[in-house]
Amino acid sequence: LASAKITGSNQATFTYSEPVFSTTTDYTNIILSGGDVRTILSATGSSTATILLSFGGIAVATNATGTIAIGSTITDAAGNALIATTTTLTDGQSPLATVSYSKNPVKASDSLIITVTASEPILDSPVLALSLFGANTLATTSLSKTDSTHYSFTHTVSAGNGTTTVALGAATDIAGNTIQSAPTSGAEFMVDNIAPTATAHFSKNP
Repeated sequence: LASAKITGSNQATFTYSEPVFSTTTDYTNIILSGGDVRTILSATGSSTATILLSFGGIAVATNATGTIAIGSTITDAAGNALIATTTTLTDGQSPLATVSYSKNPVKASDSLIITVTASEPILDSPVLALSLFGANTLATTSLSKTDSTHYSFTHTVSAGNGTTTVALGAATDIAGNTIQSAPTSGAEFMVDNIAPTATAHFSKNP
């Protein structure tokens, strides 16, 4: 077994050194860090080197880890059996983030505070960064750290009208997984530099 990682909210990925024959019953006793026991639902990918395992329960945290028992009924093409073992499930999920704004919509010259909240602690290097696309644009720029999960940047709004999209990048979690570029919420803010207009109506004229 080359690696065993939790790679989704209810998914684990096992990478073997060669293709293996594997079924759902070959895996038992997923125990997440903290003692949460999960029921195994299915294993797919038999006769390949990558097995995807799904398990029940609520979505796990993006930095979840745990252990799992693997049986000796897993074999390679020649019939050689894996030695039964309990192995560690490491963190294989990308951190997620939400974005919020001090004001939305905005207009030219506004100082817009963009706050990013990560789903788990982010390492200091590489620094978490953002880019803006759309009505306002901004090349990749580092954010200021408040703590390991909260970051901010003050953007001076420029000319333009319409939606501006935020993309994140560079930063990783403690396990080395790169943050997901698209925020799970607050991915856009609106730029409005069009002044309102008015028309007059008269009940009688002349």
